[in-house]
Amino acid sequence: LHTTSNKIDPRRRDFLERDAVMPAMYVARSRDMVALRRLYMQGVDLSTCDYDRRTPLHVAASEGDLNMVKFLVNVAKVDVDARDRWNRSALDDARFFKHTACVDFLERAVARPEARRSQSISSEDSESEDHPFDIAQRPLFSLDTPDQQ
Repeated sequence: LHTTSNKIDPRRRDFLERDAVMPAMYVARSRDMVALRRLYMQGVDLSTCDYDRRTPLHVAASEGDLNMVKFLVNVAKVDVDARDRWNRSALDDARFFKHTACVDFLERAVARPEARRSQSISSEDSESEDHPFDIAQRPLFSLDTPDQQ
C-alpha cells in the first residue's frame, strides 16, 4: 500500500515533456517546416532540450536551415543563447558548419538586448529602413470604392 501513491518524483521528467523532445528534434533534423509549424501550433515547447541539452535551434543551425532558424527565433521565441553540454550555442554550430546565412541571422539575434528579443529580427530591420510614410499611419485596407479614389 505504501508504494502506490500520487507523489511525483521531481527528478524524473514528465513523460509528455520527454515524448515531445524527440519529434521536435527529428523535425529539425529532417528540415520539415510544415511539421515544425504543426508542433508549434499544438503547443509543443520548441525550446526543450535532449540529453545533450541541444535544442531544435541547435539542430537547425547545424543543418543550415535559415527558414527554420528564423521561425524558431522570431515565432517560437526560443532562447538564442542556450548552451549544450559542450557549452556551444546554435551560433557556434552554424559557424562550425560554415552556414554563413544562419551565422549572420543568429549574430543579429544574439546582439539584440533582452528587452527587444520579443520582436522579430525582420520587424527590427523594417523599422530601421527609411519608409516614405509611417507604417502606423498607413491603413491596412480601404473602405472607399474604386470610383471614389
